Amino acid sequence: MATRIPAQGDRRPLDEAALADPGAPQAGQSRWTLRQIECFAALAETLHFGRAAEKMHMTQPAFSRQIKGLEDSLGVRLVDRDSQNVSLTSAGEAFLGGSSEALTALQNAVARARLFENGFAGRIRTGYTDFAISSVLPEIFCAFKQAYPDIILEPFQAATRDLLTGLQERSLDIAFVTGPVLEEGLECRLVSSNKLLAVLYDSHPLAEKESLTLGDLAGEGFVFGNRSLWRHFLRHIDRIFDAAQIQPNVVETAYNSEGLFGLVAGRLGITLYPDCVLNYHRVGLVFRAIADLDAAIPTIAAWRSDERSKALDHFRRVMGDCL
Repeated sequence: MATRIPAQGDRRPLDEAALADPGAPQAGQSRWTLRQIECFAALAETLHFGRAAEKMHMTQPAFSRQIKGLEDSLGVRLVDRDSQNVSLTSAGEAFLGGSSEALTALQNAVARARLFENGFAGRIRTGYTDFAISSVLPEIFCAFKQAYPDIILEPFQAATRDLLTGLQERSLDIAFVTGPVLEEGLECRLVSSNKLLAVLYDSHPLAEKESLTLGDLAGEGFVFGNRSLWRHFLRHIDRIFDAAQIQPNVVETAYNSEGLFGLVAGRLGITLYPDCVLNYHRVGLVFRAIADLDAAIPTIAAWRSDERSKALDHFRRVMGDCL
C-alpha cells in the first residue's frame, strides 16, 4: 500500500516514521531492503536470473526470493519473466532509474564517510602571519594539496595574538605564528628561522652600502608594525635595540606588511624585517644585511595538544617533509 499523501486542506501529519525511513513497514506493507535493491539492479543489468544470482554470489532460488520480496514490498510487478526471457515492466523501468541514482548516492556517501574517517577528506582551518605566508608556508600548502586533494584548507591571516586565541577557542586547527609560543595546551614545531634585514627606500644614503651595522641605523627614523598587533615580533626588536643600547626613533606604524613597505617606499622611514621579505617584489625598496646582527625571527606551527584530527596528522606529516 502506498504512503498516503494528505489532500489539500487535510492537516493530518504524514507518518513521521515513514518520512524518517521510507523502507519502514507501513500498514499492509513489508520492509524492502538494500539487498533487494542491489539484486534488482543486477537483474536489470543482466536480464538473466542465473547470471544476476551469480553476480550477487547467491543461489538462484535465494535470488528469486529477493526479487519477489521487493515486488511484494512495493506492491508492483517489476519484472516480466518466462522460461526464455526476462524484461523489465514499465514500473520496473521507472523504479530502476530512481533506485540506480539512490544506490550511486549511497555508495558515494559510504566512500566519502570512509575518507573522512581515515583523514583523507575534511577541512583544516589554518591561521598564518605575514611572515609565515611569505616564507615556507606556500610550499607546505602546495605539497599538501597534491597529496590530499579532498581535504579543504581554510586559510586565515591574522596577527600572532589573534591566531593563538583562535587555537584556544577551537576556531583554528593549526596556526603559523611568530615564536616563542608559551601558551599552555599547545604543541609546537619550528617551521622557519629568518634573519633580519634592513629595508630601505632605494634613494636612502645607506642603500649605497652593501652591508650595514646596527650603529649605521642608530639615527634613523623607523617604521614598524602597530604594537598591539605586532607585539610578538616587536619583542625581538626591543631586545635587539636594548642589547645595542640604541633608542629607536619610531616615526610611523602600519597594520600589515604591505602597509609597512608602502611607508618605507614613500620615504617615511626604514624598517627591519625577516629575510623572507626577499620573496616580495616591491618597486622602490632595497634590502641590506646587518653584519653584527645574528638574531633570527622564528615562525612556529602550533596546534592543540588534545587535537585528534587524522586530517591534521596528515598535514603535520607533509609539513615535516617540507622542512
